[in-house]
Amino acid sequence: MTQRPAFHRAFRRDLAELPAIVAYTDAALATSALSPAQRQTVHLAIEELFTNMVKYAAGGAPTIALEVACVHGGVDVTLIDSGVERFDPRTAPGACTDAPLPERQPGGLGLLLVRRLVDALRYDYVAERREGRTQFRVAGPC
Repeated sequence: MTQRPAFHRAFRRDLAELPAIVAYTDAALATSALSPAQRQTVHLAIEELFTNMVKYAAGGAPTIALEVACVHGGVDVTLIDSGVERFDPRTAPGACTDAPLPERQPGGLGLLLVRRLVDALRYDYVAERREGRTQFRVAGPC
């Protein structure tokens, strides 16, 4: 199976862009054979990663790029954040889920969920451009 061309678009570094991101991702996956559950996983992972980029890398470029590509074995999604410090979501501390609720510290649940839901999570950083690329794969027929 050959790879179809990737969809590529930049979105403003603004949480108000989330509905447009969902619409864009739906269009990119319109002809894929991913199940509704797999599509929901893609949406959830993008939302969590994009939200973290907006909230915690405020000094970055005014836009965050999003690529969606159907590949053999599933869909690859890449978020590209420029002008930022290194932040590898694979190694971020996970939330403590064993402690009683009153003892838990907020934060970390979204990234923990992403790491558990996607089939592969990759991060690359180009120091000269201060550019982080977070890529994940959801396996399935695409």
